[in-house]
Amino acid sequence: MKKTLIISLAFGLSFASKAQITNDNSMIFVQPGAIVYSEDYVLNEPGGQIDNSGDIYLEGDWINNGGNTALINSSPGTVIMNGGAQLIDGSDLTRFYNLELNGGAVTKTMNIDAETENELDLIDAELQTQVNTMFVTNPATTAIAWNNGFVASNTLGGYLSRETNSTGTYTYPVGSSTLTNIYRAVDITPASSTNNSYAVRVSSNDPSFDNGTSATGAVGPFDRAIKDASIDQLNDQFYHNIVRLTGNDIASVDVFYFGTDGTFDGMAQWQDNSNQWENANFTNINISGASSVGSPDRVSTRSVGDFTHDAFALNTVSKLIEIPQLITPNGDDMNDIFVIDNIEYYPNNKLQVFNRYGNLVYEKEGYLNDWNGNANVSKGINLIFDGEGNETLPSGTYFYVLDLGVELIEPYVGYVQIHK
Repeated sequence: MKKTLIISLAFGLSFASKAQITNDNSMIFVQPGAIVYSEDYVLNEPGGQIDNSGDIYLEGDWINNGGNTALINSSPGTVIMNGGAQLIDGSDLTRFYNLELNGGAVTKTMNIDAETENELDLIDAELQTQVNTMFVTNPATTAIAWNNGFVASNTLGGYLSRETNSTGTYTYPVGSSTLTNIYRAVDITPASSTNNSYAVRVSSNDPSFDNGTSATGAVGPFDRAIKDASIDQLNDQFYHNIVRLTGNDIASVDVFYFGTDGTFDGMAQWQDNSNQWENANFTNINISGASSVGSPDRVSTRSVGDFTHDAFALNTVSKLIEIPQLITPNGDDMNDIFVIDNIEYYPNNKLQVFNRYGNLVYEKEGYLNDWNGNANVSKGINLIFDGEGNETLPSGTYFYVLDLGVELIEPYVGYVQIHK
C-alpha cells in the first residue's frame, strides 16, 4: 500500500535526515516553506513520488529509480545539490522544477538525462553531462543562471538544451575546465517567436579524435584533414556541436572565443553527406564585454538555417588567389562577372585592365568581384570606344594587372577573354 508523508514546516525549521532519504513506494508532499535536508543521498525507489513546493537539500547523490520523473505536478519547489562531487543518477529521468547546484567550484555529474522546468542555477559549479542532455524546458531567456558555473559535455552526444518561444537571445554557458578561460559560450537568437529547441555542446577534444554519435546521427571522429579546398586549417583545441532539436526557425548563432585561441576567419561545418568539413561562411569579429561568460574578445557569427549536421569548428580559409581567364557577360548568370577567388581578404588591392593596344579600360581600387566587362576609363590612344567610360567592351583578349597591396607579394599579370 502506498504511504503518504506530508512535510509542512514553518518559521525556517527543517526536517533533517541524519544519513539519507529513501522513498520506497510513498508519496511525499513538501509544503511551501518546508525544508528537507539529507546529509547523504536522496533515493526515489519504484512507485515513489515527491510533490515538492519547498526546498530539498542534499549532500550526496540524487537517484531516481521510481519508474517516473520523481518530482511531479510541476510544483514550484527547489532541489539544492549542496555537496561536493554529486551525481544525478538512476534508471529514470528526473524532472526538476528548480535545480540549484551549490557547494562552490565543484563538479555535478549526470549519469542520465534530466529536465529543469523553471530555473537551472549553476552558481559556481560545473555541470558535467557526459553523453547525456540537460533539457531546460522553460522558454524564458532567463531560465539559466550562473555566477562562474558552466555546462560541460566530455562525450560526443551530450548537450545543454533550451526551449525557445521568442526572438530574444538565449545564452548557453558551455565550457570545459581543460580550456584556458573555461567558457566557449554560444548565443542563439531565433528568427521568430514560434516554439523551437536548440542544443549546444563544446568539446575540448580535437575533432579528429572525438568518438561517439551526435544528436543528428553524425558519427565521430571528424577528421580535420578531410576538408574542402576553401579551408586552410581547422581549430584542433575545441569544436562545438550546435543543433536544432525541434522547430524550423533560422537562428542567429554567435560562438564566443578568445584571441589567444588563435587567428580564425570563420567556422566550418562537418557535412555527413560529403564526409568532410565545408566552409560555413561565418563572420569573425572583435568584441568587448560578455563578462558573464569569461569576457571573450572574439565572436564568430552567422544566421544558420541548416542544422542537419551539428559539428562546427573555427577555421582559417585558403587565401590563394585564383583568377579566371574567361568571362561571358551575356546575362545568363554564368561567368557574367570577373570573379577572383579570395579577393575579399586583400582589401587594399588594385585591379587594372588594358585592351590589346595597351589602353587602360578598367581600373578599381578595392576590387570586390563586380566587373562585368564594361569600361570605366576612357583615355589613351587607339581607343575603340568613345565617351567618358562605362562603355561596353567588345569581345576579345584583355590584359590585367592585379596588385594585392601586400608587401613582398608581386602583382599578378595575365589575360582574360571577354566572349559574348
